Amino acid sequence: MAPHLKAMSAVWYIGQSDSHVPAAQAAEAAWKAAFPPHKLAGAVDFCRTEILAMVKENLLTATPQSLSDPKTTPAEEMEAKYVRTVAMSLISYANLLEAVQKLDPEKHKDLLDSPKFWKLSKHKAVSVRKSYFTALTQLCVKLPESITSRGEKAAPSVLGNLQDTEAGDAMYTCVLQFLSVLPSAWKLVNPQKAVFPGLWKLLSNGADGAIKRIGPYLMPFLSKIPVAVMEDCDKFINRWFTSMMEGWVVVSKGRSVSDTEVVIKSFLECIFFVLNCKDFELNLKQQLVRETLVPAFEKFDMTNAVLNNLSEYLRYWDRNSASNVEIAQLNNLLWSELKYTSLSSDLCIGFLISLGLSMEKFKEEKGPEQKTKPVTELIKIYQAIWRAEIDKLTNEVPLKSLETLYKILLNFGKYQEIFRKDQSYDFYKDNVLPLLSNIGLEEVLTRFYAGGCPHFDIRGVIKE
Repeated sequence: MAPHLKAMSAVWYIGQSDSHVPAAQAAEAAWKAAFPPHKLAGAVDFCRTEILAMVKENLLTATPQSLSDPKTTPAEEMEAKYVRTVAMSLISYANLLEAVQKLDPEKHKDLLDSPKFWKLSKHKAVSVRKSYFTALTQLCVKLPESITSRGEKAAPSVLGNLQDTEAGDAMYTCVLQFLSVLPSAWKLVNPQKAVFPGLWKLLSNGADGAIKRIGPYLMPFLSKIPVAVMEDCDKFINRWFTSMMEGWVVVSKGRSVSDTEVVIKSFLECIFFVLNCKDFELNLKQQLVRETLVPAFEKFDMTNAVLNNLSEYLRYWDRNSASNVEIAQLNNLLWSELKYTSLSSDLCIGFLISLGLSMEKFKEEKGPEQKTKPVTELIKIYQAIWRAEIDKLTNEVPLKSLETLYKILLNFGKYQEIFRKDQSYDFYKDNVLPLLSNIGLEEVLTRFYAGGCPHFDIRGVIKE
């Protein structure tokens, strides 16, 4: 009975990965019926030779015609059955690699030496491509030597498919695992012609609707590209972020808040990776802060999740500025640029107020949320904004100035260093703030600046 059981087991094992759910359920039931519960754990190892043999047959020998009767089966049905068989065989191969502890590389040699296996990365069916990358990922994990020794075949099939948004996370998981196993893979392809053009297209079109699947992999992938491979490093990095901004525009037009949030998070992950990486020159980093990061703050729609991420990056810089000269320089430059921009941009002021509120809601990794003070440099910017807006108050009171003063006072009035010993502070706190909390700004202007407050001049300073 045992030999017959082993022969049938391959069909049942591979069938469990069938995309047709009823068929997969039937195969799983047969598998469990064939092996007692106490032997299920070792069943795959017991039948591994038969399973691998069937995987090889399905991937290397089978054709649409051999799996069906061409005389009675339409061509479309034959092709569909073949695609399902190849896809489920690849997934089963990945599962087999993961389940078996001791693998003999020689048993896999004929499969990995076949050009037909590597061509599956370009198969027209997305189910096959995804399954292929899933299997290749497990090969990198369990048989890394078998992959590195075939780098010339593996590198083009992996690095040449970065624009495959349909394969999505399966493909990028494979890319990262492959580059971890074979960091020198870049020497086996022509990055400037075979890899980066597809990458720029992917970034600039916002991953073509697949940003949620691909976005989280962008920073890890960027970290796997050696500076030498970039050739002109400054040009490459600027192209990366220019393309990401173009992608953000595309995704924003789709009006999906969650998709836009993923783009922005990925952008911040990538840019702070570059800014914190020792492999890049300080001049490039300073250019990125001035010309890319700060302008992006005014463009992006900063959700709470994005602001929380940004707060973590900025707190990291604040903590490490004392011990890292380069971080200190970049940190000072960032806040200097934000201060300059805030004095001429209402959008920037709104962003800085939201950032401060986010910084107050600090949460330890395994602790409760707690209130913390925004970083010192941000407090100093609030101080500069407060003074600048007070100075704008004339007989023609700007509504925006009063609104800005109200927001700073309402949200950060507890930080006395913002106001120093400004005589107008008590006036706004005791008179303007309560009114603004209950009536509109226009009515406040009418009451206080159209003759309703004879004891204060237009800046809220007590008249002698």
